[in-house]
Amino acid sequence: MRNSILSIFLIFFGSFIVSAQETFTEEEITVDKFTDGTLTSPSEVENPSLVIFIQGSGPTNRDGNSLEGMNNKSDFAKKIAHELAAEGIASFRFDKRIMKAKELNLDSLSFEDLILDVENILIHFKKKQKFQQYNYCRA
Repeated sequence: MRNSILSIFLIFFGSFIVSAQETFTEEEITVDKFTDGTLTSPSEVENPSLVIFIQGSGPTNRDGNSLEGMNNKSDFAKKIAHELAAEGIASFRFDKRIMKAKELNLDSLSFEDLILDVENILIHFKKKQKFQQYNYCRA
């Protein structure tokens, strides 16, 4: 009897974990030669809202991990993206241009380059027409 109860519990708990993992899909996207990222979409929502993660200063990858200083891998942006998807909201997080600087032999990087990258991301997703219309403002 005890083994039966344990088996039922494990089956129920295991199916809960599997269903929780199926709440979103992730797709690697190349916007242009400077911008690669990950689109996280809720599985069962058509035309969801889209959040675009724009990382702060320094060399930061799409998951929110800084390559300077501590070797701490928090993956905070990735975790937030997964939580947003569970709430029916899609998100796109991308590696900043500085992550490809060596690969592309970039001698310099300007703030305007980073703005251009975000504008190209907005254009990319607007063309897809897969997400709810959005408005943004430039500072």
